[in-house]
Amino acid sequence: MTLFDPPIVAAVSCPGRVQRSALFVCGLLILLSISSFGVTTYVSQNGGTLTCNGGTQSTVSVATFNSSTPAAGDVIWLCGTITSAVHERGDGSSGNPITMNFDAGAKISLPVCNDVSVGTTCLNIGSWIVVNGGTACGPGTTCSANDTGTGIIEATTNGTGLATQQCNSQAILARGGNNEVKNLIIRNVYKHTSSTDNTCGGGDDQAYYNSSSNGTSMHDMTIHDVGTGWREAGVSSNISFYNIHAYNYNWAFQSGVGGGLTASNYFIHDNHFGSTANWDDTLTNHFHHNSIFLFDNCGSDTCPEHFSNVYIYNNLFDGGRGCCSTSQVYFGGGDPNPVYLWNNVFDNRGQSAGLANGLLVATGGHLAGTRVGTVTYLYNNSFLGAGTGVDVQPCAVLEGTVRAMENNVFDGCATLVNSKASPSTITAAGLNSNFYGAAGTNVWQYQGSNQTTLGAWQSATSGDENAVKASNAMLNPDGSPQAGSPVIGAGTNLTALCSGSLLSLCSDTSDGGARTPVTRPPTGAWDDGAYADPSGTPPAPPTGLNAAVQ
Repeated sequence: MTLFDPPIVAAVSCPGRVQRSALFVCGLLILLSISSFGVTTYVSQNGGTLTCNGGTQSTVSVATFNSSTPAAGDVIWLCGTITSAVHERGDGSSGNPITMNFDAGAKISLPVCNDVSVGTTCLNIGSWIVVNGGTACGPGTTCSANDTGTGIIEATTNGTGLATQQCNSQAILARGGNNEVKNLIIRNVYKHTSSTDNTCGGGDDQAYYNSSSNGTSMHDMTIHDVGTGWREAGVSSNISFYNIHAYNYNWAFQSGVGGGLTASNYFIHDNHFGSTANWDDTLTNHFHHNSIFLFDNCGSDTCPEHFSNVYIYNNLFDGGRGCCSTSQVYFGGGDPNPVYLWNNVFDNRGQSAGLANGLLVATGGHLAGTRVGTVTYLYNNSFLGAGTGVDVQPCAVLEGTVRAMENNVFDGCATLVNSKASPSTITAAGLNSNFYGAAGTNVWQYQGSNQTTLGAWQSATSGDENAVKASNAMLNPDGSPQAGSPVIGAGTNLTALCSGSLLSLCSDTSDGGARTPVTRPPTGAWDDGAYADPSGTPPAPPTGLNAAVQ
C-alpha cells in the first residue's frame, strides 16, 4: 500500500470511475478522488487479485480503466504484462499531477503501438501526467546495458521482415504538455534492420509524440529501435530531454517550429546518442539520420518562426552513423537564437562512414530576407572526426552569427571549421583558444575563402588568439587528453560564464551521463575540449608545434 491508501478489504464499483480497493462507500471515494492525495488504482490486463506494488491488490482490467477518467492527484499502478493499449483519459494539474507507476517487471507489450480498436497507441496520456517506470535506466546504468530492470513499453512484431510494417505509431502519445516521463525502456516501436526497407519515413514510429509539449521532460531512459525518440510537431517551450541512452534511431530528438511562433528553452543534456546506421535506406538520403534535428516548417526567407534559448551540453554522440547521416546535430531552420553548446563530444572516430554535411551543422535554414541564421555559442566541445579520408566534410559548419567559439577541439576532419559565406560572421572577441588538429588541405573556411595556416585563419577572422595547431591531439579512446596532450592548459578560463543555465560549464563533460564530471579550476588555464585533465596540473608547453600565441 502507498502512504495514503485506505485499508484493502473489498473492491467497490462507482459509476464513471474505475474500481478502487477501499473500505468506504462511493460517496467517500468521490471525496478522496478530489483531494490533493487522490486515490490509487491498480491495473492489470484482465483484472483480478494479484501481487503488485509489494502487496496483494485488487486490480481492474485495462478495458475498465480505459473507460474511466482519472482525476488530479490520482495514482495508477500498472501490474504485470499488459497486452492492450492503455488510454489514460484524465488530466492532472500544476502541483497535483496524475502519477502512473510501473510495478517491478511490468510492461506494456503490443504487436504494434497503434491499437485502432481504442483509438490510441501503446500509452495515451493527457496533461500534467508523471509516467514512472521505476528504476533509472539512462547512460551507464546496468538497466540500460541489460535492456531490463524497469518498466517497458514495446512493440513486438513491427519492423523489417516482421509481421507488420505499421508507420505512424507511438509508444507514448500525449494529448497535452507539462508531463514527466522517466525511468523507462521504450523499444522496438519499429525495428528497422535492412536498407531495402523504405516503408516508413524516418520520423514515423516514435517513442514520444506530442503536437505541443510545453513544460515536458523525459529523462533517465533507454530508447532504441524507433524512428524518432522525441517528436514534437507543434511549438513548445521549457523542454528537458536528459540522461537518455538512445540508439538504433533515425532521429533521437526532433522538433519543428511553424506558424510564425517561437519555441523556447530547450535543455538537451547528459545523453548518450548512439548508432543510426540501422536506418540506412536505398533512397537518396530518405531518412538523413541526426541525433538532434531542429527545423522550421517554412520554405520562405521571410518566415518569423524560430527557436529561442536552446541549450545542448554534456552529450556524447558516437556509434556508426551509416550511409545517410547528414550530421550528429542539425539545425535545419528556425534560426535558433541563441543556441549554446558546451561539453559535447562529437565522436566519429573508428567509423567507416563520414557525416554527409559535418559533425555539427548550424545552418539556420534561410539567410536572406528577415532570416539571420543560427546564433551560436560553442564552449569546450570536442569534434573528433574519423580522418580526412572519411570525414571529408567539416567538423563544424556554421552559418549566421557565431558569438563565441572558445576552448573547442577540432580534429580529424578534412576541414576543421567552415564558417560559410556572407552574411555568416564570427565575433572576433568571442573567438579564442581553440585547438586544431589533423585536417586536410583546406584547414579552415571563412566566408567562402580557404585558409591553410593558423595565421591566415586568425587574420581572416581577426580573432582566435592563443589558438594551437598540432597534428596530434594525443587523446584517449574516450576523447580525454593523454599526459602531455597539447590541449591541456590551452584554454581560456571561462569561470565568469558559469551561472544560470550555463552553470555546468565549470565542470567537464559527463560523457553522455556515464561519468561524474571533473570540476574545472576557478583560476588559471582550462583545458580545451569537453574533458578536463583530472590531475588539474597543466604540463610544460609542448615543443615542435605550429602554434601562434598572441
